[in-house]
Amino acid sequence: MLCALAVQGCSLPAGALVAQSRTLAATDNAFGLALLNIRMPSAGGNIAISPLSLALALQIVHGGAAGTAQQAMADALQLGALRNPRLNEDNAALQAALLNPDPQVQLTVANSLWMHLAENPVLPAFIQADQTYYGAAIQAATA
Repeated sequence: MLCALAVQGCSLPAGALVAQSRTLAATDNAFGLALLNIRMPSAGGNIAISPLSLALALQIVHGGAAGTAQQAMADALQLGALRNPRLNEDNAALQAALLNPDPQVQLTVANSLWMHLAENPVLPAFIQADQTYYGAAIQAATA
């Protein structure tokens, strides 16, 4: 699991990965393992997934959801008590800790959202949160 290796396999500077980030990493890994267990019975051959990539993408969308949709996503992502804004803050801390853990390691995270903005207007608060915590820009999808 990529997230488990990134969080546990690098020599991070002391204090770089705060307790909240470790909790979130464990949550992301649990989600990734659950997804892998769903996929395994029908898989032929090897499977490679990045729990962190999947979790980040879905947690960004979770931030834009509301009501029962947001609760269903939280349940599927196994977020437990993690909710926004703490979820966003923890994701930002986790990404910051993983981006420069060691001079020998290079990790790039590229988050963006592609949407049909004419049909699906996006709240300014959602755009701001995505830019602030995930470095994600919202792009207009044309097709």
